[in-house]
Amino acid sequence: MLGTYTGIVTAEFIKRRDIMASQPNWKAGIMGADAEFPEQHQAMIDPDQTLYEGWQYDTIHPEYGNVDYKQYSQAGVKISPAIKNVIEHGITDNLAIWKWSNGNRWVELKEGMEVSYDIIGIRDAKECINKLNHENRFTF
Repeated sequence: MLGTYTGIVTAEFIKRRDIMASQPNWKAGIMGADAEFPEQHQAMIDPDQTLYEGWQYDTIHPEYGNVDYKQYSQAGVKISPAIKNVIEHGITDNLAIWKWSNGNRWVELKEGMEVSYDIIGIRDAKECINKLNHENRFTF
């Protein structure tokens, strides 16, 4: 799972992204919905990962269990209170930490665009929530 990956943004991804970004309870906008690309791409290219359609985690993996993809940030990887809760209840097993390969700068994804991302770590989810600071972030 660790490594650099490149994929082409599909019409299907854009359609799902736009629906997600338009949901009234979705506060992250297009930028946050575009951040769903790595987990969806991984589920397409990795036969060991299956995309999970719920919100509690992103993929199911035979070795890593229920995996939630989290974007790297110098300020710390953010875990929402809702995700913290499902981790505490043993629903999410591991976090896959990733970043955009272009220095982690976001550019709105468009159909046909080639994008690269780096999966830089897999961490035990419970260990991560034990390291949260007052902003619900942990240093990676």
